[in-house]
Amino acid sequence: MKRFSKILNKVASLAMTAMIAFCASGCSDLGADEPSSAGDGCGSVSISFSHGRAVSYDSYTDIKLFYKASGASGFTKAASWASESELSAVSVPVGTYTFKLTANVAMSDSELGLSESVAMSGEADATVKNGETTDISFTLKRTNTSSGDDNFDADTEADVTNATVKIVKSEGWLNSAYVVFNQISGATYTVKVDGTEIDNELIRFYDTYNYYEKSEAANLAVSYSKKTLSNVVRADALGLTAGKHTIAVSVDGGKTESTAVMTVLDNDRSGFAFTDGAVPGAYNLDGTLKDGAIVIYLTEENKKTVTATIGGKEYTGIADITQAIKTKNTGTTPVDIRIIGKLTLDGLSCSDMSSAYALGVKEANYVTIEGVGDDATMVAGVAAFTSDFIEIKNLGLMKWGGGHDGDGVSLKKSTYVWVHNNDFFYGDAGSDADQVKGDGSMDLKDNSQHVTISYNHFWDSGKMSLCGMKSENGPNYITYHHNWFDHSDSRHPRIRTMSVHVYNNYFDGNSKYGVGVTSGGNAFVEGNFFRNAHNPMMISKQGTDARGSGTFSGEEGGGIKSYNNKFEQNNTNGVSFQFITNKYDYTNNQELGEYKEWTETIGTKNSDGTWTIYDSVVTDSTDTISSNSLIAIEDAAKKGAYYQGSKGKTMFYLDVPANTAKVILKAKTGSSTSGATTTVSVNGTKSGAIANTAYADVEIAVSVTKDSTIAVVNSGSNSLNISEIKVIAATGWETTLSSGANMSDIDAYEVDERSETVPATVRSKSGNYAYSNFDTTLGDTGLGLTNLPTSPDVAKASVLEFAGRHNPDFAWNFDNSTDDASYAVNEELNSALLAHTTGLTKIGQ
Repeated sequence: MKRFSKILNKVASLAMTAMIAFCASGCSDLGADEPSSAGDGCGSVSISFSHGRAVSYDSYTDIKLFYKASGASGFTKAASWASESELSAVSVPVGTYTFKLTANVAMSDSELGLSESVAMSGEADATVKNGETTDISFTLKRTNTSSGDDNFDADTEADVTNATVKIVKSEGWLNSAYVVFNQISGATYTVKVDGTEIDNELIRFYDTYNYYEKSEAANLAVSYSKKTLSNVVRADALGLTAGKHTIAVSVDGGKTESTAVMTVLDNDRSGFAFTDGAVPGAYNLDGTLKDGAIVIYLTEENKKTVTATIGGKEYTGIADITQAIKTKNTGTTPVDIRIIGKLTLDGLSCSDMSSAYALGVKEANYVTIEGVGDDATMVAGVAAFTSDFIEIKNLGLMKWGGGHDGDGVSLKKSTYVWVHNNDFFYGDAGSDADQVKGDGSMDLKDNSQHVTISYNHFWDSGKMSLCGMKSENGPNYITYHHNWFDHSDSRHPRIRTMSVHVYNNYFDGNSKYGVGVTSGGNAFVEGNFFRNAHNPMMISKQGTDARGSGTFSGEEGGGIKSYNNKFEQNNTNGVSFQFITNKYDYTNNQELGEYKEWTETIGTKNSDGTWTIYDSVVTDSTDTISSNSLIAIEDAAKKGAYYQGSKGKTMFYLDVPANTAKVILKAKTGSSTSGATTTVSVNGTKSGAIANTAYADVEIAVSVTKDSTIAVVNSGSNSLNISEIKVIAATGWETTLSSGANMSDIDAYEVDERSETVPATVRSKSGNYAYSNFDTTLGDTGLGLTNLPTSPDVAKASVLEFAGRHNPDFAWNFDNSTDDASYAVNEELNSALLAHTTGLTKIGQ
């Protein structure tokens, strides 16, 4: 202090004044917590500042201008410059403000050989009027001392420049890093990553900052715990390469930095979106922003006023901006739309997106639409139509669809698209019965090609993903990997015509079906973890689908190749597990190998008129025979017996050891049966009939299910002399695979090695489609794989760690005991989504 006083007393009396003129080319928005005293438009501001004493100075550095409206909780940064030589125009909105100017000044005395860098600040009130110039004069005072005779008094309102920022949370993540630090009353901050200051909008203030952390129990149940921090600031650094990075935070005008060193990870850039040298979006393969990228920060407050220059013309409002983002205007210039906080649908959709109820682009390329931090949410969808090289990431999509048929994410006629690390919650209910959870969460159609959908978290989605309409006629090549299908019901995905690689996903308690293939589509399903999934894979009109009422609107079938998938907790919590391949009957937990059947004669009539009944598959659980008034019961205690009635009718009870069986009845007719007919009924329904010839052998074959009652009736007057009954029980195949079977009763063709091909003789029951073997034809490079798929267990661990937004601001704990089997709307979850708010109070400084 004494040294500085000597400098002040030594130099001649000289007032130094610097002038800065601000002529706004476009006005930025006020902070979220500022009152609406600011009007529309902007003005020019002429600023003078002096230090108020006779001093000798070398230069002013680290100059910053701030403003705040009356009642605002803190200052908003208008501009900053490293030195006087870098001063340039800045945008200030119309309004009445308190302005604050801070700077460092280097003071020196050559005779004494002394020098010192001094932090300065000053405040002044002024009104900025539209189209007018306002003169503001600041008297700067020293802020890093509180006393002395040098007239450089400390800031009396908030002496914060010597305060140390306390970082309470920091982490490196996927090509990004962040810090969370405690707010200091009255302070503004400088945040740098590796020495470079981050954008002002990436600094956000929270009164209450909520985030959720997950854990997995031994029974595979996942639970989230809520964490809360109060009065904190979060700052994110985006576009970082993998490796070590340092974020430094300091109070403006201060000299102390708080730092956090973090390890940043690379995104997993795999799948068909990355084939042919494609790099979707506004970022390079190393995670850095592409040269010349246009960055647009989008908030609920500025969505109708934000400006951007597209193709040499300035547009206002995100709807007009996205309408202008077309290849004809941007060429190959990348555009990065960064969403901060929670956005609602009003004002988001350009005219091209009016029926999609979404923020989106059409006829564009190299566009990224991304959320900033862990709390970027949209009550709207995201769409790309007739566009190329698009990226959609890090968003929480809630109550999207506009109450109509809009999707969470909708892709039409678009290529090389990467959709990753998003949280998909319920959409707004549509008008159709199957839209109570919204329409499609993640739909791609109209010949979209080379798409990767990865590391997304689908929370109880009704219809996860429609993959193709009926207009496509090519393979299209789509990848789904490392997604978390968390109690979502169906369409994981539902494939028409396309060739789709489904690998390393976590199917977690799915009440309807997993992968579904129709219309000649192909799916290679490998390395997935299925926990209590109902029907993990289905092909239209065959196998599990054919055994039910049909799922796929009567469309023709296709092909599924299955490799190294894992099934756990089957047939629990009210969910029946149904899946049959060429190698294993998972439904009945039975190895199959080749066509497996057995034949057994269960009884014959002896020459003396007595019967030999074998105690085998014909049985009655109560040791009685099903009664009928036309049947003479001769020995009700004889298990497995069947009896003659006076009018040629015999009834017996079967308990066959398979879900389906073939029963062959052999009989010799009596003398008066010529021209008569022998019929067989199963559970009261006629199943077979044959014309009789007197004294001839009659053989009838019918298919039955377990626990069936069989009635044999001869129309002749004499009794039907049954000589033998045989039961043939099998899995239902009609021919053996080794002799060129179709896939009429299997859900997928299972292979022992991923390089194994599916034989061309294996074809779908409906449409006669053979699996295309696209995976082995293209090879791993053609599939876009940077690494080979892992085991299902490793895949599940990766999904739980990385899918969706990291530590999001909203999460839900499912109850597997009830939610596994339910495909109804979870009303508590729905209510929580409707009540969701953000703790964000201010964006930028």
